[in-house]
Amino acid sequence: VGQLFGADASVPVAASYPFHPITERFNLLTAYPLARSVSAAAGPPDGRVAQPFIETGPQSWREMDIDSLATGQVELDEAGGDRPGPVSIGMAVSAPAPSPAPADAEDAPDASGTTEALRVSEGLWEGALAFGAGEDRELALRILDGYARHASEAAGLLLIRNYFNFGSRDFATNSFLVDYAPDYLARVARDTGRQDLAELAARSYEVVRAARSPAGLIYDVFQPEMATLFDDRRTLLYSPNDIVQTSNAAAIAATVLEGAPEVASRVLDYCRERMPELKLAYYGRTGEPARQKRPGIEIWGTLTEMSVRRGDETGIRAYAPFLVSNAASGGIPRDAFLYVAAHLLLGLEALDAHFGMERPPTTFR
Repeated sequence: VGQLFGADASVPVAASYPFHPITERFNLLTAYPLARSVSAAAGPPDGRVAQPFIETGPQSWREMDIDSLATGQVELDEAGGDRPGPVSIGMAVSAPAPSPAPADAEDAPDASGTTEALRVSEGLWEGALAFGAGEDRELALRILDGYARHASEAAGLLLIRNYFNFGSRDFATNSFLVDYAPDYLARVARDTGRQDLAELAARSYEVVRAARSPAGLIYDVFQPEMATLFDDRRTLLYSPNDIVQTSNAAAIAATVLEGAPEVASRVLDYCRERMPELKLAYYGRTGEPARQKRPGIEIWGTLTEMSVRRGDETGIRAYAPFLVSNAASGGIPRDAFLYVAAHLLLGLEALDAHFGMERPPTTFR
């Protein structure tokens, strides 16, 4: 490529860059006369991570015969030790920054969590709509603005970094699919006319669509560093050991029921087809059971609510008995009481609305 700009074969040119904070949003051509290839050392010290951030193009190669560069007569000779590109010519080594000791335990640095921020923002937003609380609406938007600052990009996809550490002043380099809430972002964008949130919602839908597993579930991890091992965007979205928990897949599907109904419906259909013996987890590629245990009881609230919203009578009949029986049993685990109880209540509320049950008005004090 360097020859297109008047240089010779000794000047490799980089046109794209592996994901790294150094080259984030960097899209310029760069040239490196007589650059040498670099690679990570085997067995780096604990806590040190080497990542390439400059690579040559696929048509380049690592040339072992340096003298031939002076002649201008070069060709790829793998038998002579040349290695086809892309070739890494720039690497960065990162290590955890020591956290300053807080003066007071109560003032210890903490982290911003994107999943938590979304849930709080959505609760404030829905509350503001129900009770006309303008200050809650404004706070919900402020939280969304903070959430948007976690946005980055990896492999052409929106990366909502999982947290920001206030102690080290660093963003996490990974994300989880529960860190995205496309339907909620789209609703707020419509109500406020904010184009930035509409774009964030559109790109969030793209990530969830890309995370669909071959069997019909949704992978739950987005790990850009995988690009340094595999040259395939599909490997960046996965579940460890290809094991997808059905409750996670259902929770993610519920966030795209309005804007990507084909994704949510596929998860609903997958679960319904395995009723009444739905399992805790399945392999994302084959769809075979990976865990023989039953799923967490919160899934019945999620699946029932989604079925009601979709108008799926078959799904309601399949999931509602499990929702009602588990809600009535009082078997909610204490270590996740709020999370599980919230999902069960949302499912029961959806059933109330579906069957037209009348309840006395609630008095708020």
